[in-house]
Amino acid sequence: MISFNLRTLALASVFAAVAIAAEVKVKMTFATFFPKDITIKVGDTVKWTHGSFPPHTATSDMIGDMIEFDSHIMLGGDTYSHEFKQPGVYKYHCTLNPITMFGSITVVE
Repeated sequence: MISFNLRTLALASVFAAVAIAAEVKVKMTFATFFPKDITIKVGDTVKWTHGSFPPHTATSDMIGDMIEFDSHIMLGGDTYSHEFKQPGVYKYHCTLNPITMFGSITVVE
């Protein structure tokens, strides 16, 4: 027979409340992000992988007077990751090709 004490139950509840963060991958192709729009949870990380030519960036749109993330210029094979710590909708684009390269990340609790 297994017996539990209050300390064991408290530790179990702490570990149960800790969520395992995920890494969601976005590919940069010749002229688009794939997938373009994603939904993730708070604490998850998005990893952009540049798999083509020409150079690209993954840069958030301005939120007030701030930029949430900016990969700077990436070349083929480069990667960039960003952890999202707050819920919300984060629109982003490639600063070198903003007409066709844009997307959004919806972060939920």
